[in-house]
Amino acid sequence: LEKNGLAGAVTDIMIKEVGASWVSLCWKKPSVSRGSPVITYKVETWLCGEGAFWVELGRTPIPQFDAFNLKANKCYHFRVTARNKRGWGDAIMTTHKVDLSKPTQMPVITSDLESIIKALKDSPVRLSVQVSGEPAPKVTWQKDSIDATLIPGVTVIEDDMGSHVEITTINTETTGKYTVTAANLAGRTTKSVLVQSVENIEVYDAYKKFKKWQGLVQSPLAPYMINGPRDRRIQVGQSIQLTCRVVSNPWPVVKWFKEDEPIIPDDYTNIYNETDFQHVQVDDVTIDHCGKYCVEAFNEHGSIRSHFTVIVDNGLDRYMPPFFTKELKDTVITQGCNLLLHCRVESYPYIGVTWHQSGSKIRLKESDFKLIDDDGNVVLVLFEIQRSQSFNCTIMNEIAENSTACQVVVNTPDQPLVQIDEDVIRHSMGPRFVSWPKNQEVVEGCTVTIECSVENCSTLIMSRDFLPKSIDGSILKFSKVSGNTWSATMSDISTES
Repeated sequence: LEKNGLAGAVTDIMIKEVGASWVSLCWKKPSVSRGSPVITYKVETWLCGEGAFWVELGRTPIPQFDAFNLKANKCYHFRVTARNKRGWGDAIMTTHKVDLSKPTQMPVITSDLESIIKALKDSPVRLSVQVSGEPAPKVTWQKDSIDATLIPGVTVIEDDMGSHVEITTINTETTGKYTVTAANLAGRTTKSVLVQSVENIEVYDAYKKFKKWQGLVQSPLAPYMINGPRDRRIQVGQSIQLTCRVVSNPWPVVKWFKEDEPIIPDDYTNIYNETDFQHVQVDDVTIDHCGKYCVEAFNEHGSIRSHFTVIVDNGLDRYMPPFFTKELKDTVITQGCNLLLHCRVESYPYIGVTWHQSGSKIRLKESDFKLIDDDGNVVLVLFEIQRSQSFNCTIMNEIAENSTACQVVVNTPDQPLVQIDEDVIRHSMGPRFVSWPKNQEVVEGCTVTIECSVENCSTLIMSRDFLPKSIDGSILKFSKVSGNTWSATMSDISTES
């Protein structure tokens, strides 16, 4: 979408379920990359055979709608139109009539399918799923967007137990991403699995043991958190379950805290575990349950903590889709320097933030850093970038999803930091870094000197905590040495500084 453009068109209108006089609809949100996010959706219906006109059924802020009081044994068409603050977008209608005399149900893949399956090279593999829906869904398999039945060595079979893909031999032609699609008149659903080949038998045996955590905890082991609790949002009066997964040997003692105070079981709070899964169930949630939480697991070999936040509000009254007040900008840096990406968002309720690097989800190393503060600032810092890549920041809440992207160009040290016209540089009034401070490894107690080169600069400061200047107690001021060179000295360095 262009910036400040109208809302895009929704896609894949699906009939979740059909009753005698009602229909449950859902659809995919328009893609929102720039401009104003979707505020509401308008749902209309056309009664086939009784007039050629559309009748508005209602509006909804979420991509689903239940239509009631329809005429039994009749056929209907439905269409959905998205709106943002710029106006209504294009309307999209159902591709076929919805017959109320024939109850339907969206297809559902009821069996679990692992996201990644590793198999020994030249060995056979069988992928199986079970599907439900009314009418009976048609099941198809694809490998990397190609019909799986066209691939040598791959056979698709359907029987009373479900749909199966039999791979006779794992090799370069049969490994890849397999996608199963179940579709009927009500809609469709998909699941994917990545099949990978392992050549070393010892690595394959280790992988099979890795899938069974009992094989990892036969020797003494400090607690290791496989899945930590995630940030949650809940409405007043509802129930919430907080869950984590911890393994160790011997089994750990697990404690839950809210604002550093232990959570104590009562009539509304239940703490329990299922094998290596740890749970806290809270019923009849109130505003007082909002705050910062953490879970701690410890045994004689060590301890581990995971922190998360629980947001409690009064529901849909104040919901606002996420949007960017400051988007990511294309950047040019020198190879080996640190990369700092910053954008700012506004949203209600709480958002989830995901960073991607050239299409792959970013998993932070110990030297990397990311931050989301109460003012909506979203910051990502990556250590010693080596090559040019594209970066994408995606934000999401219950209302909508939005994203912003930028291109990071990495120059070798002998190239200029910016690639723009020399006349623009010569007449520019804004500060411009010619060279960045270098990463240093130092010994505690030493004195550290930090140097960089900046043009058109009168004041230079450095912060560790990304706080506003007025309240940041860790600001370090640079002094101008000569020309465009600035320097700052930190004495008696410690791990805290």
